[in-house]
Amino acid sequence: MKKIMAILLAGSLLIIAAGFEQTPNETRFRPTEFGNLFLKGEYEKIYNQTNDEFKAQVPLDDFMHVSGEFNKGVSKYRLESTILLSGNKQYIWTDQSKTKGISVIAQADRTIAGLNLLPLELHSQTDKNYTRNKYTMPVKNRWLVY
Repeated sequence: MKKIMAILLAGSLLIIAAGFEQTPNETRFRPTEFGNLFLKGEYEKIYNQTNDEFKAQVPLDDFMHVSGEFNKGVSKYRLESTILLSGNKQYIWTDQSKTKGISVIAQADRTIAGLNLLPLELHSQTDKNYTRNKYTMPVKNRWLVY
């Protein structure tokens, strides 16, 4: 009986101690903080949170150089949207002039699985144009969609 009590007590202490351990998510920044960290130039912190596949394709020095160049002239990034994609979340930021965009795909554990830095082009002359074409459905009878 004493042996069983000792095992249960030891098991309880392990469970309690495990509850006080710092989880990886507590030491990682939230994906919603990405825009501010990127603007502040904390590229190494961001890079350290990317997955191994990203790191295999983009060396740290290249990431820091490209990020610094992309950040030139930016005073603010605004989180435009958050989209759920196959269990991951995609976060989209634009700069103050909406000429630069950043797309980040984050996994549930906050690991960055994808990162795109994109120049955005405004086409104000053509964006307001509507098509004059008319379309008809290829089926004229009743049809079932399932």
